[in-house]
Amino acid sequence: MRMALRLFRGILTVAALGIAVVAIFLFALNFYLNLSGTRHSVLTYASAAVGLPIQAEALRANVVKGISLLNPRAANPSSRREGTLIAAPAVTATYAPLALFFQHRLLLHQLILEKPVLSLEQGPDGRLLFPPPDNSPVPTDFFENLRLSIKSLAIEDGSIRVVGSDGHPLLSLDGVQHGGRLERNHGALRASGQFSAQALTLKNLQAANLEGTYAYGDGFFRLSKILGTAYHGQWSGSAQAARNAPALPCDFSLQATSLDLNELLKTVVAQPDVLSGALDLRLTGRATYDPVRATEAWDAQGSFTISNGQLIHVEFVQALAATLGIKDLAQPDFTQCQGDFSVTDGRVAITSFDLKAVNFELASTGPGSVEPDGTLRLPVQLTLLPELSRQLPSILAGQLSPSPGPDGGQILTFILTGTLTHTKVELPERLHSFQPKTPPPAPAPPTPAPTP
Repeated sequence: MRMALRLFRGILTVAALGIAVVAIFLFALNFYLNLSGTRHSVLTYASAAVGLPIQAEALRANVVKGISLLNPRAANPSSRREGTLIAAPAVTATYAPLALFFQHRLLLHQLILEKPVLSLEQGPDGRLLFPPPDNSPVPTDFFENLRLSIKSLAIEDGSIRVVGSDGHPLLSLDGVQHGGRLERNHGALRASGQFSAQALTLKNLQAANLEGTYAYGDGFFRLSKILGTAYHGQWSGSAQAARNAPALPCDFSLQATSLDLNELLKTVVAQPDVLSGALDLRLTGRATYDPVRATEAWDAQGSFTISNGQLIHVEFVQALAATLGIKDLAQPDFTQCQGDFSVTDGRVAITSFDLKAVNFELASTGPGSVEPDGTLRLPVQLTLLPELSRQLPSILAGQLSPSPGPDGGQILTFILTGTLTHTKVELPERLHSFQPKTPPPAPAPPTPAPTP
């Protein structure tokens, strides 16, 4: 019995001594981590890891709770308007110190960026202005081949801002939430995760409720699927970019369903009440970037469908209604409008176009195009069904071609010209005399004689 008590006391003594040693070690490690020199070393290592000079107001370190940087930021001396590249109120990391010393691996159980804001500016040549890389040497070679593992990389309520060379906003992304992981081993970087955002503004284009997943590895960035809402409809897409390939090729796919076309035109081109309907869009292709000329090139194919719409204030339709003397053609409803197109070097080739209404049909008779300057040229054919054909003046009806159908419709072939926003009609020569003439301005009222 006495031997058992002595053994028990010895175990307690050893345990107490072990706890004391661990406590002293943790206290010493905490003290070391909170030294000003250690804070400087941490910021130096962080700067070397991202290639940018990182600054912070304070560093709080605890072996159990991890490390917190207060108000970390990275400046952007290349920018003329955006002095700060990225800033956040706080960045917190929890880590495994034993993996650092025994496995030569920086293992972060969690890295949290609270409300980070990334600000970028476009230069006069169209390129984004990034700060020059920080090539200052790391003070020790301990971190040269350090493996990095982040099990949970979290972003809470982040934002992205991009402004053009003229100072006008190009892109803004707000309410960003992110959760993912990152691994760097022998210089190779791999990352994956999921994200969401409350609102996206791309120039004048707006979207909301974004969510998606991504993966990066072997030099490829893959956006497997992204979803969102816009203009009372929904859209989805995917993309894959090769980071190390020449011209940075990016293959993409975009689908949109039931977009409010009137709201879309009102927001994007500031022209409301021109065309209405529910827009479905499909677009696939590749985008490349020329770093020497700082220009983008697009090669894409797409199709669109507009359902249950109205041509509200379309110039060429109103001109046709005035020329043909058919008032019901001025603001017609249509059941469906569809077409196919391709985009190459800023030029849009229209391969097909067909608009169906109750009393008429408007369809392309050959390929058309929209040039980079916005100039439109599309040969089309207007088929008037009998109800509208009977409204034609008799002198004009004889100038049109009869429809092949048994009901006695009429066909008019012409060319759409002008621009997308100001479309005009190029009629056959035999119909030039029927085109509406612009009325002369009314004479100014006579100036009254001065009262004596």
